[in-house]
Amino acid sequence: MGGSCGSETACRFRWQTQNAGQCPQANRWKYGLESLPAHLQRTADAARGRYAAADISYLAAAGDTGTAPGAYYRILDKSCAAQLQDPYRLQRALAYADYDRRYLAPDKPHRLTIVPGCGHNVACVFPAPAARQALFPINAD
Repeated sequence: MGGSCGSETACRFRWQTQNAGQCPQANRWKYGLESLPAHLQRTADAARGRYAAADISYLAAAGDTGTAPGAYYRILDKSCAAQLQDPYRLQRALAYADYDRRYLAPDKPHRLTIVPGCGHNVACVFPAPAARQALFPINAD
């Protein structure tokens, strides 16, 4: 899936079919649920069920794209399996969030917050107002 987000975090998506056949590791653990580590001792279906029921918030930095300063491209996972998920971290997060909503947890959507003004830097992301609201929502109750 290809995607882009504008300055107002309005996002547009275009589904693309990647050729996973050229990447035999694409669905193995870390990227998929095949060959789960023994310490998990769970089936893929059980893991999916627990994941779907969990209360999860994801954060992604709006500037964590491409090779721009602050994106830390040199430490980006560029393996074949990672590239199948999209070329950069923000695009991967958007693609994963869409997949999550469609297939993994359609009845209990997990949240993805795009944090503006940050690259691949937790010192910028975590204290940002958007991240604080996502991680510590204030209830009206």
